[in-house]
Amino acid sequence: MERGELGVTANCVALFRADEDSRATARKLEQGGFAYAIAPVLEPTAVAAQAPEAPFGAVAATSAKAFGFASPALLSQLRDLPVYVVGAAGRRAAELSNLAVAYEAQDARGLARRLASTPIKHNSILYIAGVDRKPDFEALLAASSLAVVVVEVYEARARAAWDESEAAALKKASAALHYSRRSAEVATRLAESAGLATHWRHMSHVAISEDAAAPLRAAGVGRIFVARAPHEVSMLEGLAQLFLAKGAPPSTGAD
Repeated sequence: MERGELGVTANCVALFRADEDSRATARKLEQGGFAYAIAPVLEPTAVAAQAPEAPFGAVAATSAKAFGFASPALLSQLRDLPVYVVGAAGRRAAELSNLAVAYEAQDARGLARRLASTPIKHNSILYIAGVDRKPDFEALLAASSLAVVVVEVYEARARAAWDESEAAALKKASAALHYSRRSAEVATRLAESAGLATHWRHMSHVAISEDAAAPLRAAGVGRIFVARAPHEVSMLEGLAQLFLAKGAPPSTGAD
């Protein structure tokens, strides 16, 4: 591996998602010739939940984690319902839970549009989600004739600090991937707590959206690449462009 100043590995990418998610991305990075550093910032924890007795015509999930944290009893209640998900990871998680996927959208906005234009039995949707989530999906459906009932099945708790090995790994990274605004906010705080604020500002950061990039801009990060589409494929394409440009990411309108 090529190393730069202060022990930074020139092609090392920091990952902040839950360990299993980061491992999946790490395999893709290795295939592209990158090194990686894993330092999770959130700890997902299951929340005891059961579906209401009211009849539903469909199930929706904007995060693949919803299926992994749903209890077997809850999943059994969903077996005969069409499932609407976001992304390939959502589809895989639903299918591993033996649920029938009716539609896979690219993002939450696309999923809301599809549901609003689809005849749904009972005009009612069961939305399985995390406690901490963006309001966009529910807000977009609020104007439709569909009733949305939310069942929260997991909570992503912010970590108080990285351990020494995680902080040391981040110190070697020259770039980072950010999949949500909240994780970017927590990662920024943890970097500051670990005494790595200057290193953090000088790293190159790839964000899945402008929303995810916002905490980085607020922290004074100067090199931010925002993915052209809100999914990992686009993020990895942006990462490749960033390194092909020898550390100078394509212009995104950031200073």
